[in-house]
Amino acid sequence: MIPRASLVVLADRFAYSLIQIDQGPNTLDPEMYKDNFMAVWHKLCSGESVACQSADGAPRSVNLLSEPLSGILVDGFAIEVLNSLYKQRDLSPAHTNLNIFNWIPVSSNHIVALYRQDPIPLAEAIAEREGISFDDAAYKLLAIAKGRVIECPGLPPMYDYEHQPQGFTFPQEMLGRVFIRLARGMMQADALVTLDAADYHPEATAACREYLGVLGRKIHFAGPLITKTHPDPDPEVAAAAEAAMQFMDEQLKKHGERSLIYVSFGSLFWPMDPAKLVAVLDILMQQGIPFVLPHPSPLAHLPDDLMRRLKEYPDVYMANWVPQQAILDHPVSSPAQTSCESRADSLDRRQDGVLHTADTTACSSASTPVSLCEFPIANFTVRLANAHTPSI
Repeated sequence: MIPRASLVVLADRFAYSLIQIDQGPNTLDPEMYKDNFMAVWHKLCSGESVACQSADGAPRSVNLLSEPLSGILVDGFAIEVLNSLYKQRDLSPAHTNLNIFNWIPVSSNHIVALYRQDPIPLAEAIAEREGISFDDAAYKLLAIAKGRVIECPGLPPMYDYEHQPQGFTFPQEMLGRVFIRLARGMMQADALVTLDAADYHPEATAACREYLGVLGRKIHFAGPLITKTHPDPDPEVAAAAEAAMQFMDEQLKKHGERSLIYVSFGSLFWPMDPAKLVAVLDILMQQGIPFVLPHPSPLAHLPDDLMRRLKEYPDVYMANWVPQQAILDHPVSSPAQTSCESRADSLDRRQDGVLHTADTTACSSASTPVSLCEFPIANFTVRLANAHTPSI
């Protein structure tokens, strides 16, 4: 399945349309998404009709000549797209009143902890003082931990290296091209929209609103984005969903309730130390424990000898995509090993009463499990399993 993203266009206060855009095979780098996005955007701006879906999934088309936009919502990770839109709005009278909203797919405490200041001026100063490139300065600023204590409402004080407990860092070129520019992108947007839940962490919510209020901006909390029912999968993944659930039913008959472990590290990241993952999977196989292992991340890699053992093991299901909520809600599911990539990802598991083991990597995957431990909800157990966070 080719990963896809959506351009959300707002025709008025109550109507919106989704335009599917291919984001490319590497979900960690938005460069191809930027090119595909801007190609569609130029078509819209030139008056061409573009195929899209309405909110209920019905196919339609959108034409900006007949349906002028009031706003556009773009993933904040696609900062190059946002910067192009900001520039176009400044230069084109036709887009003066276009509202640009920044979609933030991370926890609110992560926003407050790491994005309250624009690091670009500091990187520029380091580059000038040390005679190095901007990308080198961005790397020194963002990728090298200095033992600095970061404080955030709703979280205990954490050292900067605790926000990247496995030592993960993005490629140096991406740090200078994308990540160092995310904070400024948030400050420039007319408003932020986050998948976090406002009532989940009131302290971080209040801090976000106060910080953005000083800038004359608002933040809207769309979460929790989970439902009690399992929506029908898209046609392109329907067969994969059926195969996954057939495996779950078979394991229920074979092993009984609460016997299967869901091992997921999200669509972006993967454990930095393969030996630890190999050890865990080997133990599961040695003890005859069934498990599901999705591996959509571009960083996903399993050693050849482990792949051989997995292929010979009858009680494992591996795929690039699985229907996560349906799997967690299945009576055969028991604990979940996860990266805690987002608050919504964690709420999926907590909603289903699943033991949650966190193998944190980067972004909000570090602050989310800490917040779960600091403010546990009754009847749920959370355990941090990463050996590189000694102070937690």
